[in-house]
Amino acid sequence: MTQLTGGQLLIKTLLANQVDSVFAIPGVQLDWAFDALSEAKEHIQLYVPRHEQTTTYMADGYARVRGKPGVAMVVPGPGMLNAGAGLATAVSAHSPLLFLVGQIHSTALGAGHGLLHEIKDQTAVMQALTKYNQCVRSSADIPTAVNEAISTMLGAPSGPVGVEFPHDLLEQKVATSTKISAAQPQQLPPPDPKLVAQIGQVLNQAQFPVIYAGGGVIASGASQALRAVAKKLQIPVVMSDNGLGALSARDPGLFLV
Repeated sequence: MTQLTGGQLLIKTLLANQVDSVFAIPGVQLDWAFDALSEAKEHIQLYVPRHEQTTTYMADGYARVRGKPGVAMVVPGPGMLNAGAGLATAVSAHSPLLFLVGQIHSTALGAGHGLLHEIKDQTAVMQALTKYNQCVRSSADIPTAVNEAISTMLGAPSGPVGVEFPHDLLEQKVATSTKISAAQPQQLPPPDPKLVAQIGQVLNQAQFPVIYAGGGVIASGASQALRAVAKKLQIPVVMSDNGLGALSARDPGLFLV
């Protein structure tokens, strides 16, 4: 039986999900999580910017460029609110972003004692800026909460998710003998064959067809399929802001806008 802090459980869950980069700013509510990050420094690269807002922007950019979830971590209250700008951008872009946020002591939640970085109903604010959010109430539940968030984050349509950690639960030790597993991906429904046939019919009958490609092409890994269709039918492709990168603008065989 192994004794692990909640912070160690958090980082081991990230490792189980093959997280290799975290964008974060330390603070007293996150001390035990940063201790665990230090222990995992050979496997997870920690990036510490100058402002919390940058953590979520960096995690969003990482997700778009690398094609895998970005992870940001900040202290509660003002730290979370500062990071909200990048989080709102990730919402609009459906970026897979895991937002980890500290919380005040679990026994003081909702009491209004004026603890450091306490704001009224932080969870409600988080819910307004994420696809899914959960405030952990037990150290032992940390792996499950993080995996549920990751699974939801990657489900269609993808989007940012949040998990809050009261600092006493990150410090508390938990006896565990089980290996921490990775999140189970949600099964995406197969394409509707009738809808695919309908799209094909519309393209065949169009006199001046244009394909407008959005971020879903990138999220679903459909770039090669899009290229094959566009090249075969010689249809120009317009990419939305979120779809930029779905096809290379340097491709000489395509008409790209």
